[in-house]
Amino acid sequence: MNGEWLLSLLLGLIVKALSNPVFLVCFAVGIAVWEILRRRPRRQQGDYPAELARAKLVMSEQDILADVPIPLAGRPDEVYRQSSGHLVPVETKTRNRAKVHREDLIQLSVYRVLLQRAKHNGLPGRPGRPVAGYGFVRIVTPSGVRWRRVVLMSEAEVVQLYERRIALESGRVCPTVAKHPALCQRCAYRDTCGPGRPG
Repeated sequence: MNGEWLLSLLLGLIVKALSNPVFLVCFAVGIAVWEILRRRPRRQQGDYPAELARAKLVMSEQDILADVPIPLAGRPDEVYRQSSGHLVPVETKTRNRAKVHREDLIQLSVYRVLLQRAKHNGLPGRPGRPVAGYGFVRIVTPSGVRWRRVVLMSEAEVVQLYERRIALESGRVCPTVAKHPALCQRCAYRDTCGPGRPG
């Protein structure tokens, strides 16, 4: 008897609620919101690198300066600190394809040296702070965002690149010929470079 009474009460409440226009509107809105949330693409594990999943953003678009081992300056898009304390630089690029260029590797490697050597610039810790041996290029493409992990150059390799650039600019050494002529097409020094000059 109690079961019949409870069922009768529930049916009465449902009939009353369905005859109330405010309830019907709220119910319809609730169903619509639920459907939108259900269909919304969920953030997949692959959308964000596992190495940064629990890391904390500690720097965004801030200048970093260092004068040791060489004078350097940079502005990483983002720097994350992992639970281990290691800093990880991230650079965001907008491209048609999710391709990492050599310039990205150099840029992130310079950030690595800056993060290790900068005296302060809002960075946690002191010079010598731990920086991961890799960084990330976040590439925004027409088909979505792709993350690419990049193994970074060592401090010695960054210094070597810096010294080579100084030597090239001063004329102490000659540039090497590109392995493929297409590499010279967008080079800023194309008109002044002997080996790269068309003709």
